[in-house]
Amino acid sequence: MRRRIIRPNTRSFTGRHVLPDGSGDIRFESGLERDFLTLLSIRDDVLEIVEQPFSLTLQSPDGKPRRYTPDFKVTYRDRVVVYEVKYREQLRKRWSEYRGKFSQARTWAQANGMRFRIVTELTIRTVRFENARLLAPYRGVAPDPAAAKAIIAGLADGPRTVLDLVRALCPDRADRARFYAAFWPMLANRQLRADPHTPIGMDLRVEVAP
Repeated sequence: MRRRIIRPNTRSFTGRHVLPDGSGDIRFESGLERDFLTLLSIRDDVLEIVEQPFSLTLQSPDGKPRRYTPDFKVTYRDRVVVYEVKYREQLRKRWSEYRGKFSQARTWAQANGMRFRIVTELTIRTVRFENARLLAPYRGVAPDPAAAKAIIAGLADGPRTVLDLVRALCPDRADRARFYAAFWPMLANRQLRADPHTPIGMDLRVEVAP
């Protein structure tokens, strides 16, 4: 993944999101952009994220050319998507201003083999995002080696819930904590996988990642 630099400003909420592969970080300019990057961080099909990847010269309603810069370009294994990240209320209030340029941006993207998407808090702040947010602190954290080895062996016959597997691996309740603690870094670092649309918890079905 690669990044580009956005200069900090005093008019918006800015920060840095560390890329999950450790190759660098990406700046965001709003809390919603930050959450969008967090959501992308748990996807294993994301190959590259570029902030404000290019600027387009579009025709405004008054006939004058206007510059438009989308928020992100994300390259997945099977597609490239150009994203505009906006709060719903912002879209609602300024839709007459946005509609024309977003339509032109979509046409341009299609002509260049890409897709154009507008994403809001409704499509970003989902169960999948909550899972990504919970797992984010465990990226790069190594699980207990013995517990991780036992978990992988216990999943040899297929997916099981966290609760069921820990009970099978450790009948003694007093020693279960280290097994529970091993699941979250294993999920965060893609040693295990689970349905991203299912809330993380004891009933989560996990399996060994391919």
